[in-house]
Amino acid sequence: MNQEQYDKFKNIAIKICNNDEKTYDLLHDIIIQLTTNKIYNTLSDKDKVFFFIRTLKNQYYSNNSKFHKTYRKYSFDTIPENYELVDNVYKEMASIEWVKETLQEELNNNKEFWYNYGIFHLYIKHKRLERLHKITQIPKYSLRITLKEVKQFLNLKWEQYTNGEN
Repeated sequence: MNQEQYDKFKNIAIKICNNDEKTYDLLHDIIIQLTTNKIYNTLSDKDKVFFFIRTLKNQYYSNNSKFHKTYRKYSFDTIPENYELVDNVYKEMASIEWVKETLQEELNNNKEFWYNYGIFHLYIKHKRLERLHKITQIPKYSLRITLKEVKQFLNLKWEQYTNGEN
């Protein structure tokens, strides 16, 4: 490839890529690809220009091209100056001792809580709904409802505890 042909291809690439900063990378990648292409090497100069234009457009506008995968897919722009990185606040999980104490406290304050208290203690002990169902012979859907209510209660109490409302 001579300098005249290179300049011609460079001008075409700049025009097609709208002065993109990666234009020269694409241009040089395509020139390297085309020098090893048997079909391209057998074409006339006029046809080589057409072939180059077609290849350049395909590489530049395609989302599956080698150019896209190499240069455009993972573009890391600079972080703006006013960008503030916010850390995720660590939320401490309730311990099993806290759960047991809270359930016992609720049972002492509310005697109607005995059923939920008993089911949840069995659930803590056996850890499986299936085992709990076999032991108590209570339908699974009823157990799920009770466990869901107790978990919601505990979540509410934990939020109050962590916010200092208790």
